[in-house]
Order: sequence, then C-alpha cells, then structure tokens
Amino acid sequence: MRALRAAAHHHIAGYRPSSTEDQPARSTAQNSAGSVSGTSAYMPWYIGDYLRDTAHLVAHEHGGYLMMLAHAWQHDGALPLDPQRIRKIAKLTPEQWAESGDVLLEFWKKNGTCYRQKRTDAELSRAVARYNQQVDAGKARAAQRALSGRSADATADAKRSHNRTLSQSDSDSDSDSKALESKDLVRAARRPGPADPLSKPPKPVNRGTRLPHGWQLPDDWQAWAEQVRPDWTPQGIIRESITFRDYWLAKSGANGSKMDWLATWRNWIRRCETEPQR
Repeated sequence: MRALRAAAHHHIAGYRPSSTEDQPARSTAQNSAGSVSGTSAYMPWYIGDYLRDTAHLVAHEHGGYLMMLAHAWQHDGALPLDPQRIRKIAKLTPEQWAESGDVLLEFWKKNGTCYRQKRTDAELSRAVARYNQQVDAGKARAAQRALSGRSADATADAKRSHNRTLSQSDSDSDSDSKALESKDLVRAARRPGPADPLSKPPKPVNRGTRLPHGWQLPDDWQAWAEQVRPDWTPQGIIRESITFRDYWLAKSGANGSKMDWLATWRNWIRRCETEPQR
C-alpha cells in the first residue's frame, strides 16, 4: 500500500526522478575544481516543491529523506546501492527501514553503481558552474590588481628616476654657478681699484637748514610777494614776513628745518587769505 502511495507521489523538493536514460552526465566538479567541496556547503531547497512532492511521507520518512539528500549533495549526487548503508545514512531503525525503505527509494533511480536523481545532478552542475565562474572572476580581479600594482610601481619608479635626474641637474648647475662665482672673485681680487668694484659711492645726505636768527625779508622775496598779492601794501607784506620768521624760529627739531626757504615763503604767502593789519 505504501509503495503504491509512493508511486503516486514520485517528486521531492524539485528533484524529479526519471529513467536512467534521461539522467544527465554526472556532475564533474573534480574536472575543473578538483572536488565538489567548493559547492557542497550550500544546498538549494525549494520548499514549495518539497511540500508538494512529500505530502504522503510521515515524520520519520521526512527525516530519512532529507538525510539521503544531504548525503547525495556532499557525494557528487550519489547514494550507495547497499540498502543497509542507505538505512544508516537515513538514520532509520531496521523496523522503520523495513516499513519505509521502498517508499524513500522511489525518489531515486539506479545508475550503474549508485542511486541518483536527475534534479540533484542538475542542481550540482549549476552549483559547480557558479563556483567555477566565481573562481575565474576572482583570478581575473587578482590579475587586474597585480597589473595595476605593477603599473603603479612602474609610474612611481619613473617619477623617482625623473626626480633624481632633476636633482642631479640642479646640483650640477649649482656647482657650475659656484665655480663661475669663484673665478669672478679671483679676477676681481687681481684687478687694481676699490676692494668692491661693484659698490657705488654713497649718496650725499641732503639735510634742511633752520631759518637764521635776525632773518629779514630779502628784496626779491618782497618783490615776488607784491606781484602775487597786488592788493597788499608793502607794509602788509613786511608784517607778514615778521610773522613768518617768528613762526619758524619757534619750531623745534626737524620740523623747523627746510630744504628751500624761498619755496617755503612762497607757499606761505599763497595760503594767506587777507593782508595782515597793524
């Protein structure tokens, strides 16, 4: 009765058994990666397919079937042909295996020296392809990083070489300049003349003078003032000159010194607005 029920539900977790002739070639991860260890850590489980295809199983059969799937995933999709070995893989007691062994084996097909599933083989092939693709991508990234590193090292070496060349050129230029300067100094020392031929005589320092005590307005200064101030009388110009004299004699320090007293007198008269009164 259980065998008939199992035959009516021969799908599990998306792993649909088929005839031996329909089986694809075994997953050959060993050919490209050496083993399936890179793909066995993760086994896809399609929960909808599983619940649909295992609705006829009881509790211990679910556990046994999942253990069989896990063993096959880690062993390149294969289960041994020996029923007692399969029972131990499924973790079932002899009584449970006697009751459920045929039901569980309905999900598998004999293929040479083992039991296999078409869906398991397909999923393993996809897992191996993904694994190899990731390995190739990792190698490509590593090669790119190595190439970038070599390019960066070559650029750095070129910059260092260029800097060394510039530094050596600067050093040579400095040496040449110092040699020329030394020759110029030797020639200058041998020439007769001043110790420093490039030195210029010091410029004379122009210092102002103070207005002399007892200063009186010169005639030509008065004549100029009469021309600039025709509305002033000669007596008014004389009175303004006395004010001019007293103002500058009273100034102390550098403020009382002038470079050109005639120009100072002219500026003074120009600033006056009205003729001084008695």
